Amino acid sequence: MSRWRNLSLGDVVEVYARRRNLEGGRISLNLTPESQPRLSIEDVASGTREHEGSVVSVQHGSAFVDIHCEVCGVLPATGGRHSLRESDRVLVRVEALDETERFRLSFVKLLTEVSEHGKGELQRVIQNRLGRPIQRGDVVYQAPMS
Repeated sequence: MSRWRNLSLGDVVEVYARRRNLEGGRISLNLTPESQPRLSIEDVASGTREHEGSVVSVQHGSAFVDIHCEVCGVLPATGGRHSLRESDRVLVRVEALDETERFRLSFVKLLTEVSEHGKGELQRVIQNRLGRPIQRGDVVYQAPMS
């Protein structure tokens, strides 16, 4: 990577397209190629409905998930917020391709291993076991009746 530190204005650099955001008119680039080519929009739209992915950001009540496609998917929060964090591995279902050419996703399950300690870990364990985010009205523990 030291060769990239010596770049000057006007130098020619080989880059690899990683993702595109048609709504914002942006393309994410890498300096190294992916180990496998990314799926096209058409491949995802016409293929398997469930995909493993990685949360790349959580913004405005939605998680943006990289499903190894040329565009990201958006996982809207249930109840207004996510317990997902950047780099969480998730299994998601592709529901539709919206007008901004992003996939709308639904949550299937959390694939990230949950450690025994940490903020919000109990909630993450419960959500992983439920296979969905906790919703208002869910009973996750009930004391025995005497």
